[in-house]
Amino acid sequence: MALHHRCAHGDLTALSGVWRTQNFLKFSFPSAPFGCCVSHRKEVTNCYLYSTEVHVRHGELSPQAAVGDLSACSYADGSCTLADGSLLIWTPDTEEACKYIFVSRLTGYRWDTIWVSDDKEFALSWSNQSTTFWDCVKELTLTDQGYAVAISRRQPRGVPEDVGMVTSNQLAAQLLAVEGATYSSVSVFYRNALRLLCDRTSILSSAFHAALLTQPTITMRLLLDRQDISASYLGNGHVQVQRCVALSPVELIAFNTTCYSLPRVQIRLPSGSLLRAFMEQATGIIRRQASPLSCTEVSPIILHTAKSVRVE
Repeated sequence: MALHHRCAHGDLTALSGVWRTQNFLKFSFPSAPFGCCVSHRKEVTNCYLYSTEVHVRHGELSPQAAVGDLSACSYADGSCTLADGSLLIWTPDTEEACKYIFVSRLTGYRWDTIWVSDDKEFALSWSNQSTTFWDCVKELTLTDQGYAVAISRRQPRGVPEDVGMVTSNQLAAQLLAVEGATYSSVSVFYRNALRLLCDRTSILSSAFHAALLTQPTITMRLLLDRQDISASYLGNGHVQVQRCVALSPVELIAFNTTCYSLPRVQIRLPSGSLLRAFMEQATGIIRRQASPLSCTEVSPIILHTAKSVRVE
């Protein structure tokens, strides 16, 4: 019916995207008095054929379509009779039963557990302990990146059992071929390793410059492993580093009518006089000035000590 557009009730004709037979109901009323008080029944049957799309989610048995409920159908059967008597036919896709689908066939070089494609755009890693399984009549290996690969294994056609002394240039040619193949593999490996090292160095340099721009003091303290310095970024890769002088314990002073971006402290100088200033929580550096803020916008102050102290 779907192939030849013909059914048991006649040939099908296309009309507005629907194939159907042209069987019309024809009847005539009997003349009086023969049609009185007698019921007459007449029926005609037509076939309809139209296309639709059948979808199925991976792992589910029943398909889905816009023509009706297919929960009682099996996608693998390729056909199903619906509740209204209509028949739905489709061709099952064999890849729907596969957990992994084919993406591409690639060639490249493998060094230990690392494989790199010839165009250097794709890399995978797996080892002899990686998970292997069968999927759609294929033996696949699960890589560390989540891909499944089918490894081509080439077996030699035959190996002579007895090998005698080589008196020609055959051995030299074989060794030269092995040397060339080894050189190509090793050169690709080192070239990719050098490129990876350069990329990591570039990322580290960018992160280091960003850290100097935002937090120069903390960055230089971690870099030099010294807590008695203060740093400022001058631009163009230049940093000014100054040595700090340790002070006696400071005393926190509460804000009155005006609040500031830094906590207010009172310091006793070696001369015995008292100095009121502001202190950075992260570095412990004393500043003479701080930006005034509305007291409703001031967040809680946290001082980094052996035991963090929160000041409301």
